[in-house]
Amino acid sequence: MAADPSELWLGLDVEPVQYCLPAGCGYTLRHYRDGVGEDDVEPVLLGRNKVAYLFASTEGLVAFLRSGEAHDLADLPGWEVVAETPDIDASPDEMGIYQLDLVVEMLRAGPDSWDHELLILAGEGARDLAKYAELPDVLGALAAGSTLDSLDDDLRDGGFLARRRLGKLDGETLAIGWRTVISRLAAAVELRD
Repeated sequence: MAADPSELWLGLDVEPVQYCLPAGCGYTLRHYRDGVGEDDVEPVLLGRNKVAYLFASTEGLVAFLRSGEAHDLADLPGWEVVAETPDIDASPDEMGIYQLDLVVEMLRAGPDSWDHELLILAGEGARDLAKYAELPDVLGALAAGSTLDSLDDDLRDGGFLARRRLGKLDGETLAIGWRTVISRLAAAVELRD
């Protein structure tokens, strides 16, 4: 049994995350397992049948973990320790919070109001959820060379040329692309108490 609540997740190679979508925010868990391609990892979220479970509170998430209900993380080596752990902290760190609900309006407001870190994290969270739910259209919209991926690259770059490219982008076009992505992702989650 883990002595420190954070050791539980480290030992299982699992991390708590939070997704915020237009319909609401929810907590879940994520694990990366080796994929089939070189240097590829496959995200597995707390869910079943390609649908991620998002819990309104960390307490609801912990209650689910203790319930014994089937889910896609249950076969991880050592998972049985979770039900036996008395103090489970399912709070994500700031890098595990994906505020997809803010992306569209932020992009519409124009480059001067963009929160680069929020947009970068939203892209990372969206890719993970799309891989887990096997949404090829979303993965295509976020794939290397796409408009949304170029936005991500320029946000990460931060250099002079990247800033110039960002300043010339049409926020409305980007917002439309992201709105489509978010609506497809919303169909791949189940909000729970």
